[in-house]
Amino acid sequence: MIPAHRGWRRQRTARRGARRQVWAELAPADAEFLRAELGYFGAVTGVSGALYPVPKDQRRAAAGELVRKARATRPRRGRSRPGRAWLG
Repeated sequence: MIPAHRGWRRQRTARRGARRQVWAELAPADAEFLRAELGYFGAVTGVSGALYPVPKDQRRAAAGELVRKARATRPRRGRSRPGRAWLG
């Protein structure tokens, strides 16, 4: 049996407060971009769950289709320095 940690509620509350503070301090455009990136990450990680009901012999084709759909929803960040080239 694992002993209970006494300060776990306090730590969880502190993490939530720190997370809220970080989101509150982001510029609106940055917060929107981060939400879109997190949504894209969720879509990509959800591919395996979406493939579960697909028959095994059809999974490769279905995986390619799901990944293409996820890539189509990926946000593209605008240039913060217009005279510079894209870095990634």
